[in-house]
Amino acid sequence: MKIKTFSIVVCVAMLAGCRQVDEIDNMSEELLVSIEASIGNMQMSRYASSDDSPNNLSFIVNDEIGLFVHDRSVVKWTLEDDGWKPATLSHWPNKDGDFWFYAYYPYNEATSKESVKMPSLAGQKGSIESLSACDFLVASTEETYVSEEDDGIDGQVSFTGSASFEHVSSLVAITIKGDCDLKTSTIQQISFSAPDIASGTTYSFSDKTTTVVGDKKSNKMESEALNFEMENVDKTFYFILNNGIAFSDITFSIKYSTNGIKYNAEKVGLGEEGKLERGKRYNFSLNISDGIL
Repeated sequence: MKIKTFSIVVCVAMLAGCRQVDEIDNMSEELLVSIEASIGNMQMSRYASSDDSPNNLSFIVNDEIGLFVHDRSVVKWTLEDDGWKPATLSHWPNKDGDFWFYAYYPYNEATSKESVKMPSLAGQKGSIESLSACDFLVASTEETYVSEEDDGIDGQVSFTGSASFEHVSSLVAITIKGDCDLKTSTIQQISFSAPDIASGTTYSFSDKTTTVVGDKKSNKMESEALNFEMENVDKTFYFILNNGIAFSDITFSIKYSTNGIKYNAEKVGLGEEGKLERGKRYNFSLNISDGIL
């Protein structure tokens, strides 16, 4: 009898253990994180895809973002045809608390939300299509778990509205007028010089600031070879630069050739007051007359 009783107790314990594991598994499935994301400031932003204006405001398929759930390690999410998909499943800590979610684009393997590496600004092409390679966007939101029973989508985190992705760097648009001395020239290269204007940087979600990486300082952003023939038309080139740079400290240079002769024009200072601010776009028109920029 004792042996039979012991066996029954063990079986009951095993069943209880199995039931507890099933409950944990079910709970984990219920607490899966899903996300929706958009890019904010419809009128002023300048995210670029394939359109002819850098004001297109939507992520495109195969874009990748990094997501920190509360105090956990970063997880890569990829936009597919049917929405954002994680590289590894992410779960809410629980159903009751308020939790912070931090996201950034483009994805890189950040070790901490206090030091997310921003893209390199070196060798830009000046085109709309190439902007997203060196652009950097961030988003954060504090949310509580919502389920379908609460008229929501199970576990969805929403980076939309006031919590949409925002640009961190600054955009400078240089329009070369087609009716100036460059109307029959070939634009070879454009550059901007100023302290740390293209230095490697990291971003902190805690204080929403950028920090220059010590071994990646760069006082010059020099484009790749552009080789654009003007042919009497206006042409706009787009470049992303670090924010916080005073206009008076920026030196703009353009290399071009006319009738086979090479020239280099330079302008010291893009303004007397102000500085490049986070997420803003600055438009400049360029004229050259008698070799004077």
